[in-house]
Amino acid sequence: NRTVLEMVRCNLKTMSMPDVLWGEAVSHSVYVLNRAHTKALKESTPYEMWTGRKPHIAHLRAFGCVAHMRVAKGHLNKLDERSMRLVHLGIEKGTKAYRLLDPDIRKMYVSRDVVFKEQQGWSWEKSAKIKETPGMSFTVAGFDVDELYADEDDLEPRTPDQEFGPSQSNDGSEWGENS
Repeated sequence: NRTVLEMVRCNLKTMSMPDVLWGEAVSHSVYVLNRAHTKALKESTPYEMWTGRKPHIAHLRAFGCVAHMRVAKGHLNKLDERSMRLVHLGIEKGTKAYRLLDPDIRKMYVSRDVVFKEQQGWSWEKSAKIKETPGMSFTVAGFDVDELYADEDDLEPRTPDQEFGPSQSNDGSEWGENS
């Protein structure tokens, strides 16, 4: 789709991100476009037409911006780092968490405890190995599933015919708030 590819190019170029992250940019772009008004749906959103309720968009952040994720270690000394500086890559599917990348060690994180600096991009020149590597792979950090979901009942299990639609919660809310 031309609209998706135009948005992907803009997302990657605005924050000077390497092209190898195009897949993450596509996922983020589709997520945003599904929550944006369109004339084809008479000023409604695809999400609204699918679920029957307005989307909550307060959680959206700039793709590729710097994000600081809280370090979840048991005991930290007074001067230990309390956060990690990462790159925001969008929303983790089926959760209320954000996808984050540490380009220096090629590790993906999924967390809800994040502070964003939306006007600040990553310094990709210092992470040169990410640009040089074709077919790049990442390690996804382990995470506690209970921390990702506000409540176990927030998300319904998907049936095969729901695989590509938006997730719906039992109480009709998304991201913990009613619209």
